Amino acid sequence: PQAMQVFVDDALAILDHLSVSDAHIYGQSFGGMVALELVLEAPERVRTLILAATHAGGASVRPPRIRTPKAEASRVIFSPDYVLAHPEGVRELFTHGVPQQSHASRRQWEAMQSYDVADRLASISPPCLVLHGSSDRVIDVDNAVFLAEKIPGAELVILGTFDVPERRYAAGTAYLRGQGRGRVGAVHGVDELQRQVPIY
Repeated sequence: PQAMQVFVDDALAILDHLSVSDAHIYGQSFGGMVALELVLEAPERVRTLILAATHAGGASVRPPRIRTPKAEASRVIFSPDYVLAHPEGVRELFTHGVPQQSHASRRQWEAMQSYDVADRLASISPPCLVLHGSSDRVIDVDNAVFLAEKIPGAELVILGTFDVPERRYAAGTAYLRGQGRGRVGAVHGVDELQRQVPIY
């Protein structure tokens, strides 16, 4: 079975290849799980941590409050308002999809089976922002509340909807700019936003 450590090693290898000693790490969904494992293993490589729509694994996971039939999959991925506002984009996604080889999906699923960092969250030291959408039907928003409560000094931002990338970007960059105004783990200048390394 695939372990989460493999994904962490891959992420660190990318930083090493780019000669980046430390970076602003953004992890969303499964990427958030990798980011959490990464910061716990190598906190010196993480300048700031942004966790989006993710959870801590194990018994701490709060299940979705609403179960959605597979035939209505768009309701899981997108908020109702987004589906109504962007019908063509949603139809395009579900017609052509996002290509991912089956073995890749399988390895992610395997890694998640043993993933559990809930009892180690208190040891996370880099500045952390937790982002989530209040209408998320895949990973319940209570998971974000749990993360923010357990990670020392973490800030929590709940967006009305999470499927508009510009809102996530605005929240993330506002947080990093705030760090640059003298907060713990200060970012020296807005230009350093370019060093953000996303983990998807």
